[in-house]
Amino acid sequence: MRRRTIFTAAPWFLMDIAVYGVGIFTPTLLAAMALAGPNSSGIADDIAATEGTALLDIFLVLGFVAAIFLIEKLGRVRLQLGGFVLMAVGLTILALASALRGGSSEHLLMVFAGFAIFNFFMNAGPNATTYALPAEVFPSEIRAAGHGFAAGMAKLGAALGVFLFPVILGVVDEWMLLAGLAVVCLLGFLVTLVYQIEPAGKSLDEVSGRKAGALAARID
Repeated sequence: MRRRTIFTAAPWFLMDIAVYGVGIFTPTLLAAMALAGPNSSGIADDIAATEGTALLDIFLVLGFVAAIFLIEKLGRVRLQLGGFVLMAVGLTILALASALRGGSSEHLLMVFAGFAIFNFFMNAGPNATTYALPAEVFPSEIRAAGHGFAAGMAKLGAALGVFLFPVILGVVDEWMLLAGLAVVCLLGFLVTLVYQIEPAGKSLDEVSGRKAGALAARID
C-alpha cells in the first residue's frame, strides 16, 4: 500500500501547508487593497477587511461548484494536477506583487488576481480531491485507516502552516515565503503525477487493486 499511502497523504500534507500558510497573508491583501483609505479609523478598517474577505470567499464557493461539475468529467487526478499548478501560479503572482510593493491600481489587481486564482483552483482541485481520493483507492478492509492516516498528515501540514510560517516570515522577505509556498504546490503536483491512481469510472474494487471475488474469499 506504499504507493496509495504516498499518493493520498503527501499531496494532502503539502496542500494544507500552502492553504493554511496563505491564510496568514490575508491581512496583507486587505491592507494592499486599501479599501478603507489611508486615514481611516479602526472600525472602518474592520469593515473593509470584512468586505475584502467576503469578496475573496466567493471564489472559494465557485471553486467547489466547479469541482462538483468537473470531477467525473475530468477525473480526480486531472483536477488535482491542474489545481496544484494554478495554485502555484496564484502564489507566484502574489510573490511578484509583494516584491514590487507598489500602490498603483495594477499592483492591487495583481494582489486580488493572485488570491482569486489560488482560492478558486484550490477548491476546484486539491481541496476537493485530496479528501475524496483516500476513500476510493484503499481496499475496503483498511479504507478507514488509510483515510485516517492521510487526514492526519494533512493536519500536520496545517499545523506547520499556522505555527511555523510566522517564524519564517520574521527571517525572510514576504515574497520569498510566497515563492516557497508556490514550490510546495509544485511538489504536490509532482507527487500526484508520479503516484497517480485514477478512480473515475471504476468500481472501488478495481481502484483498490482487489477483485471482488478475492475479497469475498477472504471474508469466508
